[in-house]
Amino acid sequence: MSVIMQISVKSTGTIDRTMVVELAAEQVDKEVSQRLQSLAAELRVDGFRPGKAPWAVVKKRYEASVRQEVLEKLAKETFQQAADTYRLRVTGSPVINFEPMEDGRNPHFVANFQVYPEIKIGRVDTLQIRRPVATVQNADLEKMIAVIRRQHAEWNDVARPAQRGDRVVVDFERRVNGKSVEGGRAKGHSVELGWGGESKEFEAALVGMSAGEEKVVAITFPENHSKKHLRGQTVSFRLKVKRVSEPVLPTVDLNFIKKLGIVDGSPEAFRAEVTNNMTRELQHTIQSQLKQQVVDGLAALHDFDIPESLVADEIRRLREEISPNATPSVDGLTKEHMESQAAHRVKVRLIVDAVIRQQGLQPEPARVAARLQDLASTCTDPTALIDYYRSHPPALRAIEEAVLEEQAVEWVLKQASVTDEVCDFDSVMKSHQMI
Repeated sequence: MSVIMQISVKSTGTIDRTMVVELAAEQVDKEVSQRLQSLAAELRVDGFRPGKAPWAVVKKRYEASVRQEVLEKLAKETFQQAADTYRLRVTGSPVINFEPMEDGRNPHFVANFQVYPEIKIGRVDTLQIRRPVATVQNADLEKMIAVIRRQHAEWNDVARPAQRGDRVVVDFERRVNGKSVEGGRAKGHSVELGWGGESKEFEAALVGMSAGEEKVVAITFPENHSKKHLRGQTVSFRLKVKRVSEPVLPTVDLNFIKKLGIVDGSPEAFRAEVTNNMTRELQHTIQSQLKQQVVDGLAALHDFDIPESLVADEIRRLREEISPNATPSVDGLTKEHMESQAAHRVKVRLIVDAVIRQQGLQPEPARVAARLQDLASTCTDPTALIDYYRSHPPALRAIEEAVLEEQAVEWVLKQASVTDEVCDFDSVMKSHQMI
């Protein structure tokens, strides 16, 4: 005899469901009795030898708690059975409540839960996509070589005021409306002036300061500032410069080139390697921009309720990306903004999954192999990395999922209206940084 007597499922919203399950009292009683008998064989009760406590004593003391444990176990098991029977794609864990017992009535519970939304892919042919078209020019190469030289520069302290290109080590404290703000104090903070590591306003305040100099400046941040919590704010900075250093750039010679891992050591090989790396990064960036346009377009094209449990899971992942101990206010990422970002990510993922399912997409082996090769190309032992992925199914599955996403994006691009737009290397890379 099955423990389930009756099941009913009712929709209480587009993705909200309520399930009522009636359990067979005879089967519940049987399992409770078996649990109690097993427990009685091991119990130590004062006044009785181990395992020899009278059945009446065992029942009186433990039947209620054992019955509750049995009901909770059966509820989880029968809920899953019922969900499978009704082919429900349940998200998260159900909230299960047992109804008060009534004489002569079988025990039953009510489970409230959410299911994955049913998504019908909309008119993706209405999407307007801009595809950047760019190549690495000689001027781009020269700029990149300058960056590489700077990355390997030696730094000499100077007594003069700081200027563009210098490295400044500074202590600072920032206040808004006279009050300290979270994360608004730093010691030994290093800034390379003119290289985009800090806001233009902050760097401008440091230009002209010398080691040992202190000052307080008020900086009004623009309305389009990258950090939302600073937009339009006037912030008071107390600055104390500890050190000003200027770079001594290395000469691009045989030793420098070999130091970068180019065995040939020739200028031609060096320039070819840098060009190849830039071209690969450019293509990755273009693909990333196309994907971003596609997923944003898909999100705007579809409207559906998003399961709360999936958003909660995504919020946890977002916090871990920032910091394992991050609070919702870290770096201006408010609770509302974090929830909105998490909901957007979940929505996009659900739509892409729907495209994959409805189009019957499967990860193409050649694409998986190519992605593995691309990953391996950055490692000292490419073969070992590929072997690792091939021998670890969960790791390989992550690669396959990424490939499926690419295929889904390509499917959308084939349907959408795509316009090529000629760009230069810098504009493509900078626009990507702003996303």
